[in-house]
Amino acid sequence: MIAAVDVGYGFTKAVSQYGQCLFASMVRRTESNGDLGQLMGELKHRVQIARETGKPETWLVGESARASGGVRGWSAQAHEREGYDVLLLTALGLLGVKGPVDMAVGLPMSSWLDIEQRKELRSHLLDLSAWVSVDGGDAQRISANSVRVLPQALSGLAADSGSNERQPLGVLDIGYRTSDYAFVVPDESLGHMTPSEAYCGSINVGASAAVENARKIIERESHRRLSDVLVEEALHAFNGQMTVAGRHFDVMELVAQGARETAVQCISALERVWDDRFEACRLVVSGGGGLQVWQHIRTMHPNCTLASDPVFANAKGFFRTMHSLARV
Repeated sequence: MIAAVDVGYGFTKAVSQYGQCLFASMVRRTESNGDLGQLMGELKHRVQIARETGKPETWLVGESARASGGVRGWSAQAHEREGYDVLLLTALGLLGVKGPVDMAVGLPMSSWLDIEQRKELRSHLLDLSAWVSVDGGDAQRISANSVRVLPQALSGLAADSGSNERQPLGVLDIGYRTSDYAFVVPDESLGHMTPSEAYCGSINVGASAAVENARKIIERESHRRLSDVLVEEALHAFNGQMTVAGRHFDVMELVAQGARETAVQCISALERVWDDRFEACRLVVSGGGGLQVWQHIRTMHPNCTLASDPVFANAKGFFRTMHSLARV
């Protein structure tokens, strides 16, 4: 079985030949048995993980972790974070993985360009093995048969480029905390697009900047301290509305206002790095954050398109790469 998992700071996306899944990249260890949640209608997901060594652990993952004060499980140094493993195993469990799997995962472009980070993550995942049960299902032993670590942004470009491209192609993959960019040029002698490594990298701005902007406005006007997680909760669980200290706030509108500034920062970074190549390329925008700021970016580039499936662009790109390798 082939599975591709894109563990993002905001959301985890995964794809196999049998389906796909999406959930918030939040985790929280729990000692409860979940009886109250089952009675009242528990949020997803509750995950039991039993590694080869150590005691079985129960984790709240995704919306259940968000509602219970969980933390984000992502880090660029993925192999050093326990939460990364929990998110990855949950995704594989939701995909129905049983036994060894041929796995593709990603790293932000700046991290992927560091060969040591690629090697460390691959080595860590090859050693990862656990019995996993998701939402009360039967436990399945999950391990890696093979692991491929791929760059975000460039992998997600596969669905929106073809062999008939006749102009440079740029991609801007806007995630929750960071954004990745890649620049490729057509090489007629090779018959495919070739990346220009000097013009590939990461930007420390993402969709979370708009959430942070909304939080600051609410704090200033309500004179109360808030966390970004509470603002996100209002977006996802309360239809974008929030009342703080007796004052009502349209969080959806405040986040939309901040989205333009996110777009400006991303485009300004591309103009600095790509210089005159910026307006000479076709720009593809992807990522969940790209979907959020797309309406602003399209006014800043003369030849800009939104990826066909922006949220799953990387995961599907990883999967296509693994599937192509399997056929060789």
